[in-house]
Amino acid sequence: MKKEKSPILVIICILVLLIFIVLPPLFRKYIPKPEIDNSQVNKVSLKVLKCEKYFKEELYHVTSDSKYKNNQIDNNKIVYEKLQQVPEGVNNNTSITVLEEFNMFNTLNNVSIDINDTIATVNINQNLINSNPDNERLLNYFQPIEEQKDYYESMGYNCIIES
Repeated sequence: MKKEKSPILVIICILVLLIFIVLPPLFRKYIPKPEIDNSQVNKVSLKVLKCEKYFKEELYHVTSDSKYKNNQIDNNKIVYEKLQQVPEGVNNNTSITVLEEFNMFNTLNNVSIDINDTIATVNINQNLINSNPDNERLLNYFQPIEEQKDYYESMGYNCIIES
């Protein structure tokens, strides 16, 4: 003998299934996704100021990579590499020596210096600047891009800006 299902239960099941079929297109039509305006999209402009210099008497190659996000300096990584010899044709016109500069960084509060064999890396960021508010010389390494480029070029570095 076969049991009959009540017609009310069948109608309720049909209505429930109909709701799942009908409601999504209705919601898409009457509650559309908000359109994204181009002015709302965060566009990030990234630039890197790369500067390098060979120190002939001290046998060092120093590179600086200053990273800028939306024309604001984010960090400056300075790498000191000890060399066996300096490439031919290198001029050495500088008012500051590698040792003076590196010792200045060593005296700072909360400085991050990584030393491996012949390479030393100094990372300058906003936290380091905030930890050393009285050190005006440190600010020369954490400036807007054009002033930073002028500063390094005045010390004899060769600089390029990469986007």
